[in-house]
Amino acid sequence: MYVKGWTKKNKIISSTGEFNMYHIKQVVLFPRKFGLTEQKLLTILEDWFDDMSAPDPEAEAKKQLSELESGGVVDNSPPIEEYLFKKGYCRFVIDKTHGSVEGQTEKECREGAKVLDDNYLPFEIDGFKLFEVKPVKPFKPKYITSKYDWNAWLEGKRARKHVSKMAQFREAIASYPQSYEKNPLLNKLVDKHDDPLKFVLDVITHMSKGKLKLRRIGVANTREVVAFWNSRKKRQIKPSYVMEMLEELDMFGNPFG
Repeated sequence: MYVKGWTKKNKIISSTGEFNMYHIKQVVLFPRKFGLTEQKLLTILEDWFDDMSAPDPEAEAKKQLSELESGGVVDNSPPIEEYLFKKGYCRFVIDKTHGSVEGQTEKECREGAKVLDDNYLPFEIDGFKLFEVKPVKPFKPKYITSKYDWNAWLEGKRARKHVSKMAQFREAIASYPQSYEKNPLLNKLVDKHDDPLKFVLDVITHMSKGKLKLRRIGVANTREVVAFWNSRKKRQIKPSYVMEMLEELDMFGNPFG
């Protein structure tokens, strides 16, 4: 598992599993994805070199843009990254043990993290240990080390100084929107199925037909509906088990992502 790229609000703008496809290289090679043009990139770089009193800012800008496109000598650009952060973009990376998101404020970082959770579910990855949240202004990084704290932060709740093992267990088993409890069709489907996989497949079918409307659309929905099924059935089926089965069936082209 290795992916990195950029988000903006609730969308992934660019992503890659290639190690040498640096964040800034994704921008300069595909500027239109970020609402930019080659000329705008040159202007940003030229202004930066001018502020540093470079002898020939225009020449330096062209040289650096070429180096950024090749990704050989230069693999980052403070002025372009600053421009993107101010526009609401966040850069991210997730591997099998660690992840991070960096943006202008914690609000933008949280928005980016939510779409990452929908698509990659970092704390469902075996061996995943740490997710870093790195807002630029103010620079107050957060280091999230548990699924419990991750879900709490995504929902905008304050971090707790101490969380018992039992509380973490309950969160892992029953993390779903309270609106699920008042959804008559979803409750009917829970009562109908004793197999969590068949339950999720039935939920997907009803969503695809427009008969069932849930709060969030994405891979995270799988985790939530399984958690709801667990809670109602008083079971302890891991959402990751159901997702593995769905991936084998190639079901994630459905309303779940």
